[in-house]
Amino acid sequence: MNNKKMFITITPDDFPAHWNLTEITLYSLIASLDTEMSQCFASIPTMARLCRCSDDTIRRTLKKFQENGVITIEARKGDTNIVRIVREERKSDPGAAPEPKTESPESVKISEEFEDFWKAYTPVKVKSGEMVDKGSKKLAGERYRVARKKHSHDEIMRGLQTYLTNCATNNRLTCNVAVFLSQERWKIETTPVIAVQNKSKHQMESEARIQSIMGNQPAE
Repeated sequence: MNNKKMFITITPDDFPAHWNLTEITLYSLIASLDTEMSQCFASIPTMARLCRCSDDTIRRTLKKFQENGVITIEARKGDTNIVRIVREERKSDPGAAPEPKTESPESVKISEEFEDFWKAYTPVKVKSGEMVDKGSKKLAGERYRVARKKHSHDEIMRGLQTYLTNCATNNRLTCNVAVFLSQERWKIETTPVIAVQNKSKHQMESEARIQSIMGNQPAE
């Protein structure tokens, strides 16, 4: 018979702050009864006697541990089950706040870019006083991430400025941000604006040449 004693070290960090004394005692007991295979065969009455509480209290606590992922219970023939502590994958109480997710550097960068884009998107108010609201920021953020898979932040920002200028010049309402992004309005609006600008410049040059020619002609 192997009489070798096994010792374990349990620190306060092993216990969630909201655990009561019974939960701490039972968890410590299960851990101390673990064999090299990390399993406990103690019966409910034995656990209740060692924890100095009722059988029902042990059953309720074991059920709570199992639901929260603290332990696993494997049924077997006889009066006892196999109880194992989930050491690395122990979950918190359902009422506890979930651990925050860590964003990747690229995701953080896109979030910062979107904030710049959102601030720059200024709805145009037409002469009648009408103006379309920017809409849902959350939805716009989702649409921005989709757009960023195909287009750069600079490209979207340049298109936005052209779009806003074009709407203001032509007394036209701007759409909400999510529509602007999903329909890629920065691409639709850029070409007409440039065309209008080039045409206007061409007309000005033509008029200047005509005036110059007319001015050099001798008076009759």
